[in-house]
Amino acid sequence: QDAQGQLLMGTNGDGIIYMRPDSFEYINTDKGLAGDAVRAIVKDGQAGFWLGTNEGLSYFNGKTFSNYSKDDGLPDSDIWSLWMDSQERLWIGTYGGLCYWKDGVFHPFDLPEIGHDPIRGVSSGALVTSIMEDSQGRLWFGKYGGAWIWDGTEITHIGLEEGLCNASVNAILEDQKGNFWFATHHHGVCRYDGQKFVHFGPEQGVEGKEVWSLFMDSQGHIWFPSEGYGVYRYDGNSFQQFHEEQGLSSNAIQCVFEDKEGIYWMGGWRGLFRMADDQVIMIAANRGC
Repeated sequence: QDAQGQLLMGTNGDGIIYMRPDSFEYINTDKGLAGDAVRAIVKDGQAGFWLGTNEGLSYFNGKTFSNYSKDDGLPDSDIWSLWMDSQERLWIGTYGGLCYWKDGVFHPFDLPEIGHDPIRGVSSGALVTSIMEDSQGRLWFGKYGGAWIWDGTEITHIGLEEGLCNASVNAILEDQKGNFWFATHHHGVCRYDGQKFVHFGPEQGVEGKEVWSLFMDSQGHIWFPSEGYGVYRYDGNSFQQFHEEQGLSSNAIQCVFEDKEGIYWMGGWRGLFRMADDQVIMIAANRGC
């Protein structure tokens, strides 16, 4: 969401949607975007946006684009994750590895490889699916094999041997209590307190195995979609599921976002949904999307 409250939304094949109070605008490669599958969007300090696409990195100032590809120094043009850290370095996770952008230059950053996921739709030992900076300034990188943590000097690793619920990590998030949450591709969600992992499954009220993202709202609640089971919200004590009864007509949500007005947005298969007061409304094609 930009400073004016307008929303930018990435799609899987139609570029970005620029959602203003009274209109939708599709912005794709015909208008200068690097690629039409947009998997990550982050703000910079100048009111612009960086967008990670399947065909490279784009910088959007609200009007025009600057595009970068493997030819400009990226490990690969197929981008899966972005993060702007506290030192104003833009970290870029690609199919071919990790780098960061600083002072107009791409700097490679090598991470160890531990094989790849043979049953994941898109798989590479170098693919970085998640980047996150924690409250101590450490950077966490999620990829096949677990999470790699860089404190600015040394890299440490957390994987199955430490209790991680699955080796294919799609997202990492730190909550308000300093716990770390992991969304995995084949065994749902687990939480790490720095010493041990807790897996959340059917006994805790969470169904499903494939989880793509994690989101913490303004109240500290943790949200995540679960393939086939809608979206879950954790309030610190229990999980609440949002599905057909609340108006969510898609069982394949990939992301959740809260805007400045406290409205929740959910995007995935079948499009876009908006939720207020725990009731979901689909933003349908006949409404301009």
